[in-house]
Amino acid sequence: MDFGTSKYKALHRRLWGPALVIFVFVLGYLRLYVWNDRTTNILAPGRVASFDNIVLEPEWEWARNTSIVYTWVNGSEPEFRKRRTSDGGQITGGDSLDTDDDELLYSLRSIWKHIPWHTGKIYIVTQNQIPTWLKTSNPRIKIVDHNNIIPGEYLPTYNSNVIDSYLHLIPGLTDIFLYFNDDVFVSSPLHPSDLFTAECGLKLFVERLTIPISETQQRLFIDGVKDKAYWRAFFSTVQLMEDTFGARDMKPLRLLQHTSHAFHRGAIERVHHLWIDEFRTAHKNKFREDDDIIFIYAYYGYLAHRGWDCCNLTQEAFETEGGGNRISFLDDTTLNARAIEKLRGQRRAKFLNTNDMMGYGADAHDAREQLRDFLWSSEKSLGLRKARLSCNFMKRGYE
Repeated sequence: MDFGTSKYKALHRRLWGPALVIFVFVLGYLRLYVWNDRTTNILAPGRVASFDNIVLEPEWEWARNTSIVYTWVNGSEPEFRKRRTSDGGQITGGDSLDTDDDELLYSLRSIWKHIPWHTGKIYIVTQNQIPTWLKTSNPRIKIVDHNNIIPGEYLPTYNSNVIDSYLHLIPGLTDIFLYFNDDVFVSSPLHPSDLFTAECGLKLFVERLTIPISETQQRLFIDGVKDKAYWRAFFSTVQLMEDTFGARDMKPLRLLQHTSHAFHRGAIERVHHLWIDEFRTAHKNKFREDDDIIFIYAYYGYLAHRGWDCCNLTQEAFETEGGGNRISFLDDTTLNARAIEKLRGQRRAKFLNTNDMMGYGADAHDAREQLRDFLWSSEKSLGLRKARLSCNFMKRGYE
């Protein structure tokens, strides 16, 4: 066969163009791979070496710059514990809410890994503290002190319900922002449509359980839970909504999952205006009390009843499937190991929450080591190991 004839030269010319197109396509695919979110069946761009190379559909470009807000405290720090005690707080053997096990570090890694299109600012709200591992020179990460957003009359405060109420006052915050607790991790690739609607509406991840309204149901619920103070405050917040919107007109609300939550600054301002006197009273509580207003539920209730009138906001509620998984860590390492194995057998959700139910004794020390090992090595649950190489918010030695 003579490949030098005019016949084969003509064939070569006809095939060269398509072959070049295929080559460029394959090369581009190797550089920018695509994930398929099985929960939403949405195709979304995957991560590459640079955030600038992540391609979003035009209708979702607005989400790229969305702010992310964390609230964080290192309750293990001696100076913090001293301040808390002097302000009237008690440190008990079972008081582990503020213990720092480096969850924030792993949560940030999970954002780098699973929300690679995000290029907005990340704000860490805290009380005169900075994580030891944080490279403060990173231009995307900003430390925000309580003094910068919370009115002085309520400071100092150790009450998360008060702190959450003033996140909208962070300077430079985008109108729509994502709120993370430091023990919430992104455990699957997220597209903006997993968090928002294309019209800038907000998506809520909720449980199947509807919030009980009757006093009898509420008493039975409180009797069956451990953290009674929180749930009394919770039902006090529900009562506030019922008094405002009317018992007959109250829409059925459901418990929120332990995931990230999307907020709208304008709606938060309306919530403050609607219950201004109640907030002024509740925000005097330096520590969590029975008469607190659980802000996220006050916001959720307002959004469900008045969100459209306020800010043309729509909200879509998504049930447990695909929203968030949760694992509780106790002082018993054997029970923790079983919980880890059970988690790994579940379908991976969009978010993972680690619930710290540990104390401070010898058993708790072993359990905390188990939690840190889980966060460090559980690539199946968190998918973070590869992200360590590309994170640029950590000081040397934490990579």
